[in-house]
Amino acid sequence: NQSPLLLCVINGDKKIFNGLVRGEKGGVATAESITQQIANYLGPESLHRRGRISFWMTVYFNRCELLDRLVTNNICSVQQFDEFLAGFNKLSSRFSFVDVGYSNEADPRIIDYIHAYARFPQTARIFLAGGCSPQYTSLFKNLEADDLLQKLVAMDSDTADAPTTRLPILDLKDIIFMKQNHPSVTPANVRCAIRNDGLRNPQSAVAQIGGLVIDPTIVLSPEKPPPCNEHYLMTCSKGPAVCKYSHEYILTSDQLALLASNAKKAPCNSLRNRLNCPYGPRCCWGHVCPNGPNCVHRRKGKCWFKDGRFSYIVQLNPNSQGFNFRCHASGVIPVDSDRPPVTTI
Repeated sequence: NQSPLLLCVINGDKKIFNGLVRGEKGGVATAESITQQIANYLGPESLHRRGRISFWMTVYFNRCELLDRLVTNNICSVQQFDEFLAGFNKLSSRFSFVDVGYSNEADPRIIDYIHAYARFPQTARIFLAGGCSPQYTSLFKNLEADDLLQKLVAMDSDTADAPTTRLPILDLKDIIFMKQNHPSVTPANVRCAIRNDGLRNPQSAVAQIGGLVIDPTIVLSPEKPPPCNEHYLMTCSKGPAVCKYSHEYILTSDQLALLASNAKKAPCNSLRNRLNCPYGPRCCWGHVCPNGPNCVHRRKGKCWFKDGRFSYIVQLNPNSQGFNFRCHASGVIPVDSDRPPVTTI
């Protein structure tokens, strides 16, 4: 009395979705479209006859290598890809992307998936996209020998025209997948390697085309070279040719926020040299110590913010001789000024 199973399994490394660049909206639309296409293929009478159906959709992919391809070929950014996945999964808890892990292929997982589920008596259909490699030959032969091949439906012509077996096809007419799959980057140029510290190798093809992706699950500091704070948060006066920090990373919004937070912990170079900061409140660097007047490091003489620049408000008096500061109950003011601090740099 179990509900009939309708299964859809896709090789996400071989079949690139059209809606990736649309982010979350693209993910939702893609999941909806695939569901509707399968419903249309089965027809209303077939669906009604089967009663309550349990529909599951799984996309197997190698995240590391796929992202290299997507960014290299300017298909989408890392953020757009992650948002697409979120939208795809959002439509149903039964829709999911499964990362097979670094240096692994999706095909063996898909073959095991089909081999197991095709034998379930409640499995009505398995829709397959991206099953065009020779690895599937043995699977198709075994299913045919066990009279189970009729459960399989191809979602692309490459899978349907497998060398040993022709499968029925659900023709999506390039609605879901891109017409031409973009090739993988040359193995000699791409080392989507995980270093001992868990980071991606900076010398990947992504870096060579002007956009080095930073894994969103890691902290920024171990990257070599680290991102340029001024480039990402305001303007780098040195330019990429001279600056010793990288201008090529593609940062997520969370990483940019972390970069901005960390930059405020370092004192502004203009203030350190007793100059007015040309950026004022737009400066990405710290104008006051983030630890406030009770900074533990200041009491030990180790605070980076010298001359008393350690409170919430700083006022520079351009007419004073130098910038000597003293602590004030409401902030930090120049010693030669009796006015309360009212201007934040």
